[in-house]
Amino acid sequence: MKKQPILEKATIPDEALQRFLRYVSFDTRSDPDSETHPSTRGQTFLAELLESELESLHGPWKTDRLADGSLLVRVPPSPGRESAIKAAFVAHLDTYYGLQGAASSRVVDCDGAAIHLGQDVSIPGMMLAPFAGKRLVVTDGSGLLGADDKAGVAALMTVLSHLAKGGEGSRHGQGYKHGPLDFWFTTDEEIGRIGIDALPPGLGESWKVLWTLDGEDLSELSVGDLAIRRARVVFHGVDAHPCLHGQDLVPAHYAASRFVDRLAALPNPMTTAGRDPFFQVASIEGRPERAEVFCRFASFEGQDLPGMEESLLRIARESALAYGARLEVELSTGSANFHEAVASHPQLIDPGRRALAARGFRVREIEIRGGTDGGLLSVTFPALPTPDLGTGARNPHSRAEFLVVDELLALPGIVLDMISEYAAAAPMGAEVKADEQE
Repeated sequence: MKKQPILEKATIPDEALQRFLRYVSFDTRSDPDSETHPSTRGQTFLAELLESELESLHGPWKTDRLADGSLLVRVPPSPGRESAIKAAFVAHLDTYYGLQGAASSRVVDCDGAAIHLGQDVSIPGMMLAPFAGKRLVVTDGSGLLGADDKAGVAALMTVLSHLAKGGEGSRHGQGYKHGPLDFWFTTDEEIGRIGIDALPPGLGESWKVLWTLDGEDLSELSVGDLAIRRARVVFHGVDAHPCLHGQDLVPAHYAASRFVDRLAALPNPMTTAGRDPFFQVASIEGRPERAEVFCRFASFEGQDLPGMEESLLRIARESALAYGARLEVELSTGSANFHEAVASHPQLIDPGRRALAARGFRVREIEIRGGTDGGLLSVTFPALPTPDLGTGARNPHSRAEFLVVDELLALPGIVLDMISEYAAAAPMGAEVKADEQE
């Protein structure tokens, strides 16, 4: 792809903020214990609202509710742009399952001092000092704001609204040209159940680049993430009367507690940072007859994972043996590091770099210490570049979560600039053919 100039920047009003405030009123936290798709009704309600809003926009697209409850929006190319690079954009509807997902929100002017939210929750001034003079969206402290990832949802819906209007107010009134585009509002990302199997056959293979909008600081462009494995560790025991038949007890919950205690001695989220690998216990529950521990182990380096898996299994076996419990372990893949795919296609990431820089953001490329929809997709589509843009969210998975309004408002215009550049670029492979002819 040849380097393309950034076209005139689209002007986006406060629409993204208004959408965000509307969407965060829905409690869409996912539920890891649910067997439904999606795992909670709140996600269905929000998907229905988005579908209704898209219908009212009368845009040139086709919308589909997929089997997992997610919403897919397929936008055909502008005339003459049929051969342009096909890009996809993704944001997830669900919020972190550990906290209430619909706290009351409000917009405040930040002066750099601590903000007391309520419920004995505060955002410390040290964290807010860089945002003095800016508008923030905060909560009443009763639960999550839900910027992870309703900020991404609001931004993409604003982009679609702008496309439906033909880019009014931009491109000198000549309309908005774009190539083939897909927008996917996924469900259950927080519990790792993104519905790859629900996609229409061949759709994922047709994408040349997929951008997730699920980060924090908008100046940070995520070009990789953690490779994550999940483990469900179950200890089976025997219950008995502790006074009369204590010698018959096989306490599964004792074995589970020993397992958690020994796993906590390894690198964990509280003792690591940066690119350090770690083990995490997400939950534990049980009684003498049965106890279950759900845990993860993660590293930026895929070659670390086999050794980490063996350490976890060894500790689990030793913990079960200590009390005579029977052990059952179920391992699964959470996400893959998409850094190699991104590094292999720098020309597909350049539009994002240029769009951010054109709007005054000093881009810092990072490998995000977490997982994204892109990381989940990379398990199935390892060659697909799935970079991640920030949304203005801060403190995700916390009652002290907040959103930087200026960053959210800048995001739809950045995405539109990227879409324009993809439409103007030569199709992938054209440069190679030209070189071969020379």
